[in-house]
Amino acid sequence: MPQLESSQPISSLLEFFFSQEATDIGPVISARQLDRIEDQVERSKAFGATALTGGRRPRPDTMLEKGHFYEPTVLTGVTPENFG
Repeated sequence: MPQLESSQPISSLLEFFFSQEATDIGPVISARQLDRIEDQVERSKAFGATALTGGRRPRPDTMLEKGHFYEPTVLTGVTPENFG
């Protein structure tokens, strides 16, 4: 696993993983599950968590706009009280 310098954005690490041939991203199983994931992330953020990267559905102009996709997400400041 590559070392991430504190000055590098977390997106650099994600870019590394997605540039590897063995890395795949797939859709969430259903629209209902996608809505649940989105709700969990939004509730966590409302209670003080921060999304370092991701935390949303892909932009409409990407190839992932069709289907049940959610960006890989890294949250900080998550506690049992503010997580879903």
